[in-house]
Amino acid sequence: MVPLVVAFVTPVSLLARVGGGSPLRGFSEVFLSGIVLEMDFDNRTDSELCYYLSGGGEIRGDCNQEIKPNRVTGWSPECGLDQHLTFILTVGASGQRIYEGIETCRDWNDTNRRFVIEQVGEEFIVTSPQKD
Repeated sequence: MVPLVVAFVTPVSLLARVGGGSPLRGFSEVFLSGIVLEMDFDNRTDSELCYYLSGGGEIRGDCNQEIKPNRVTGWSPECGLDQHLTFILTVGASGQRIYEGIETCRDWNDTNRRFVIEQVGEEFIVTSPQKD
């Protein structure tokens, strides 16, 4: 009698999107060359914000993600674990820069992946993602 072998194939993109405390998270980090970061922008202001991947995009006004006022907006960039990923936030397209941060995808992934943006008077206060 020939033994029956059953294999379950999970698409790589699904494994890459696993986050949180899932046991598959370590699997995806070890066996895949990159990950999908599930980032949140919690905009607690009355202003529309803009996220840029680079200073060049900011200069050109190429907003990668509009962040609506008084909403949580998600964005899921794909990146290699040791690849550097820049986050630049401005008020509106090509407006006042209120945040710039650069870390490796591995480092961003080791946080809660949540930006909180608040405003006191004319000042914007951005709390960057905190380490888990």
